[in-house]
Amino acid sequence: MNRLNNFNTNSIVVGDNIEHSRLDIYLDDALEILDNGGSVSDIAASDPFYLAPAWDTYLLDTISDENFLYLFTPVPFGGVQQTEVINSRGSANEWLFSLGANYNDRLFIGATIGMPYLRYFQDTYYTEFDVRDTIPYFRSWSLSESLSTFSWGINLKLGVLIKPTDWLRIGGAFHTPTAYWNMRDYWTTVTRSDLEWTDGTLESVSPAGNYDYSLNTPMRAIGNLGFVVGRIGFITAEYEYVDYTKAKLKGSNYSFGPENQDIKDFYVATHNLRFGTEWRVQQFSFRGGYAMYGSPYRNSDLGSRTSYSGGIGYQIGGFAIDLAYMHSVREESYYLYSSENYQTNAVAQTYTDNSFVMSLRMMF
Repeated sequence: MNRLNNFNTNSIVVGDNIEHSRLDIYLDDALEILDNGGSVSDIAASDPFYLAPAWDTYLLDTISDENFLYLFTPVPFGGVQQTEVINSRGSANEWLFSLGANYNDRLFIGATIGMPYLRYFQDTYYTEFDVRDTIPYFRSWSLSESLSTFSWGINLKLGVLIKPTDWLRIGGAFHTPTAYWNMRDYWTTVTRSDLEWTDGTLESVSPAGNYDYSLNTPMRAIGNLGFVVGRIGFITAEYEYVDYTKAKLKGSNYSFGPENQDIKDFYVATHNLRFGTEWRVQQFSFRGGYAMYGSPYRNSDLGSRTSYSGGIGYQIGGFAIDLAYMHSVREESYYLYSSENYQTNAVAQTYTDNSFVMSLRMMF
């Protein structure tokens, strides 16, 4: 079993917005329903997770005069402090079942069936607060979201290693797309409002939602070279090609057509490089590595990642113990919310990952 990803992160975003509110997106969605011939009662029925709770807590309401019925929110012009706290946890792991063959100690081939599984949990708390007390009748409102995702998948990895001389290794591998055939999301929302004309804080809990879909990740092609320096060490270089435009979503009753087109339009193929070395001194081994991963986004360096690693190993007889440390850094942009008409300023995020790994080996 191998761990592919660790999803344990915590983040907080705080900022003042003098132009608009997240409720403006709700208002746009509600007005679109009315423009398409729907009635006021259709607004809440169309979205039980956001519009309906906003309606129940008076964050989305109507006002009428002699001739017209108007939709409004208690935050008409912004002027709020927006805060979002995100706590995520879980991991992606993979069970590996491998078979290898050796021909004359010159040609080595291998195949692996991988069965990855993932567990992802995210709790998000978003709030808007009138810190300057400038918005009539409004104090604050908040949205809590809980999301859980579970899935199993399958893939095939094929590899070959050629040793034309004692000092040179030439290798290649092909990893098929991973087919996550049973992705399932579970989610709920809780909306709260604190308005001057209501009797205390109002709360509306959404029904529990769930949805089944499938995900195909991109294939990977890998080539590598290794140079062996006698019995004391080696140096390796590896190139990896990943085309993120080939990722694809498919739902049980929805084609994900617009989303899959966005994947093709906004993602690109990446070229990743990894370098490593190991040197042996008696029973000890000293290792170091460096990797560069390209950005998966079109016309952007965001999402690119660099990593450094170092390790030490000790072997006696058929037993070995290895310790390793890896440090990686990547940058992302995050938006609290966005729609056709409204978008917050981007939050520049820098993710720093530090991993410590210990492995034990028994050779027969």
